[in-house]
Amino acid sequence: MGSVTGVYPKSRMDDYSWDELARIARVMSAAGGKWRGIEVAKEYNLCTPSGSLNGAQKKTLRLKNGLCTDAVIIGLMHDKRAYSDDLAGISFQTVNCVTFVPMNSYGGNRYGWQGSDLRHWLNSEFLRFLPDDLSRSIIPVEKRTNNKGKTNGSSDVTETNDQIWVPSLVELVGLLDRDSFLDHARFTADIYNAEGKQYELYKYYDVVFGGGCSEISKEWCWWERSCLPTYDDLWWVVNKMGFVDRSRDPASNGGVAPCFCL
Repeated sequence: MGSVTGVYPKSRMDDYSWDELARIARVMSAAGGKWRGIEVAKEYNLCTPSGSLNGAQKKTLRLKNGLCTDAVIIGLMHDKRAYSDDLAGISFQTVNCVTFVPMNSYGGNRYGWQGSDLRHWLNSEFLRFLPDDLSRSIIPVEKRTNNKGKTNGSSDVTETNDQIWVPSLVELVGLLDRDSFLDHARFTADIYNAEGKQYELYKYYDVVFGGGCSEISKEWCWWERSCLPTYDDLWWVVNKMGFVDRSRDPASNGGVAPCFCL
């Protein structure tokens, strides 16, 4: 028996139910800090023996609409729980896209992620596609995003409480240098950098701005949570080659690889 009452350590993530993973995540969250939480994850083989992630930490996810994909752990003790000072134990993202839809049907980025059609769909209709033992275990977390759209300052980065979301640019690539952008757009680095911090798995994959990463490429280009602050009609996507710095009209279809926390 491990630290979680009634849950025995297993060698394969698919041998855990979603309910068991949620119980482990709750003990991690209450462990008293990031590294104590990761010690619990190590005990249950949810990371490497050194406490890191390498993409092998996957569980099969079967949706009620018949789609089957894997959900991979992208972070441990990473996301802040909504309405709490504690960290969520486990953060997941689907390995493949679950649908192909616009970010916004009207084609703009006004009100950013907070006002987007995709956010509404993920936190309502998509939740109903999840298996019951997973949907009742997902916890809302705080996600910081530019929720104005076209802007010239990081003061427009605000919080939403989301059960389901897609990653921001900085959550994929880590802190951005102003020199990564042309002169007129250098200020945007400050906005992107306020939208979270890089997930451990993407750091392991060495995802960088301006470079491709095959580990995050999918069958479609897929939406990020960040829009381009210098425009009122462009959103960031990861293209099929794994480049994170590609832009797209939000009214066009893009892939959706959702994230969630236990």
